[in-house]
Amino acid sequence: MTKLRCPFAGCDSCIVSAEEGRKVVLPAEVYDKLRLALPSNQAPRSGEFSVFEDIWDFDNIGVSRQVPTEIEAAAENAQELRFTWKERPYTLGKLQKYLICADCDRGPLGIVCEILDAEGARETVNLLSLASVLA
Repeated sequence: MTKLRCPFAGCDSCIVSAEEGRKVVLPAEVYDKLRLALPSNQAPRSGEFSVFEDIWDFDNIGVSRQVPTEIEAAAENAQELRFTWKERPYTLGKLQKYLICADCDRGPLGIVCEILDAEGARETVNLLSLASVLA
C-alpha cells in the first residue's frame, strides 16, 4: 500500500495510506479558491482528493486554528464545487479548518469541511488533496 507523505523539504512525514476507494474528484479551481498548497508550481492540478470521515483515519495530520475569512466566504460561495462520493452527489459546504502536516505544521494539504447531499443533509469530512502530498 502506498504511503502519502508531507511534500515540504526536510519533513517527509507519513500522513496516511492511499486507498483508491476514498478518491473523489473536484473541479481543478478548488486549489486556487481554497489556497491549497502544492509541492511545486508544476504539480498537476488533478482535483483528486481522498475523503476521510474520521480525523483518526490519518497516521499523522494536524488542523489549523482558523481559516481566513475571505477563504471561508469563497468556499461558501463555491456551489460549483461538486463531486460524487459513494455513488451520491455532494456539494462542498462550509470550510471549517485546513489539514496541515502534524510534524512541520505546514500546509494546507487539504480541508475539513461540511458537505451537503442532494437532500441538504450535512456531514463533516476531511478532504486530503492528492496533488498536495507525495506518494
